[in-house]
Amino acid sequence: MNIRFRGTGATGLVLAICISSAIFAGAARAETGSVLDELEAYAVRIMQEQKVLGMAYAIVKDDAVIYSKGFGVKDAATGAPVDVHTVFEIGSTSKAFTTTLLAMLDDEDRIGWKDPVLEHLPEFAMMDPWVTREFQIADLVSQRSGMTPYSLDLMAFLGFNREDIVRAVRFVEPISSFRSTFGYVNSLFLAAAQIVEDKTGLSWEDNLDVSIFGPLGMTETTANPEVVATLTNIARGHIGTASGDLWPIPDDWTYGDWIDTYGPAGGIRSNVLDMTKWIRMQLGRGSFEGNQLVSAENIAAMHDPKIFAGNQVFGDVASYASAWIYNTFSPYPVVWHNGSTSGMHSIVALVPKANVGLVVLTNTVQNTVPELILAKAYALYFHPENETSLLLESLASTSGYAAVTGPGLFFPRPARDETQAAVSPQLSLPLERYTGTYSNPAYGQVTVSIVDNALHAVMGPKQLDVPLVSFSGNTFTGLMPDMPVAPDSEILVTFVVPVEANARELVISAFADVNRGRFTRASDSPPVRYGERRPELAPGSR
Repeated sequence: MNIRFRGTGATGLVLAICISSAIFAGAARAETGSVLDELEAYAVRIMQEQKVLGMAYAIVKDDAVIYSKGFGVKDAATGAPVDVHTVFEIGSTSKAFTTTLLAMLDDEDRIGWKDPVLEHLPEFAMMDPWVTREFQIADLVSQRSGMTPYSLDLMAFLGFNREDIVRAVRFVEPISSFRSTFGYVNSLFLAAAQIVEDKTGLSWEDNLDVSIFGPLGMTETTANPEVVATLTNIARGHIGTASGDLWPIPDDWTYGDWIDTYGPAGGIRSNVLDMTKWIRMQLGRGSFEGNQLVSAENIAAMHDPKIFAGNQVFGDVASYASAWIYNTFSPYPVVWHNGSTSGMHSIVALVPKANVGLVVLTNTVQNTVPELILAKAYALYFHPENETSLLLESLASTSGYAAVTGPGLFFPRPARDETQAAVSPQLSLPLERYTGTYSNPAYGQVTVSIVDNALHAVMGPKQLDVPLVSFSGNTFTGLMPDMPVAPDSEILVTFVVPVEANARELVISAFADVNRGRFTRASDSPPVRYGERRPELAPGSR
């Protein structure tokens, strides 16, 4: 699921790709081989410094792969080495694949970028009826909806399906006017995928196989979780813990399926060799080995800027295109995107005017290795005389950003005054005053009960059991189960309790994108539907 704003960390969809703007473009260094060797030595060093377990990267120039190699291990437990065939989660670089499926439908005159979404997806709705009517297919993939960034990402962690998430879009209160501001969301790509499915009668996953993976010969790439389960040369994601250790994500992790729920925004798995074929098609203006998969006009349209992003991404002249970031660096513009999943981080960069592309895949989240590899390549090939200062500038920029495909920080750590607990750490009411069932139009029901003299909240279709520990007055800290990173596994739950009465609502700060996180006692709120699937697609097709 991929961009965060300043001050939230250093993982992500950030800065980086600018650095690729001149890889091999005008070759400031004549000896390509020596430059590749120097770049590789640097990549190995920063990989070790940041404790990244496994990595692979590849470079394309003039429709040829001029470099590809794997490093480190794909799994901390087995120590098996990464090679160029090792499959990684590519995160939000998946978005461009979904957008390309739309472009193919546009080429066939089955949809148009300016078509109202309602024309093809009648159940679609935003909170504002006017925006609903005006919302075009291009808006689904251009990050200009006005919605709260990362809206509804956590629904997948609770077990809601794609249809639930698309239905919930109507409950997200906008924070800016339509098409006025850049704001990164993943959920609208699920609506884009629904349009693709409805027009073709095939699931999003099958569309990828038939229309992109097959024609490109990407035989080691999939978005199908059943296929993923059969892969043997696959990297395991790793998460850094508060103690500095790396936690390998187990196959049966409680939240492991969120990446498949959000597949159209970040669920593809691939390796660097297959991704070079994707890069060659992009640089080839939609053509691959003589086969025109998508029109050159639509490749250009997807790369063209749609909304100014300013310094929220990188530099002062960054824009979001259609599932790509566009930067006007000298001497050539750079088209790029990166992606983070729960345990991996990746980047894909294109310099179309120089006919150059690069992909970096890693199996450790919360690292900036892909960004720094690109920064080094930029310095080596374009500004060798100023290499050190450029790298330092990139490092400084990286430290101010984070990015994820979906909630890379899981349940965002709540903002709270730690001194408040010291002043008032005791419960203000008997536990019975808090119990009951509470409802939110998007996040469904939360049932609060007493278990062994302590409050527990059960939430979502997964029925996650969250112990609630008194923090201050009517506010509790909830620890999400099966989470390895303590600061990112807490939610803050505050009960609204009238005098001489039971709690009438609770507020969960992590879910503030809908109804400001308020869940109303069920007797006072309408029932919430979830878990429904649209009848036109067979069960199991997603």
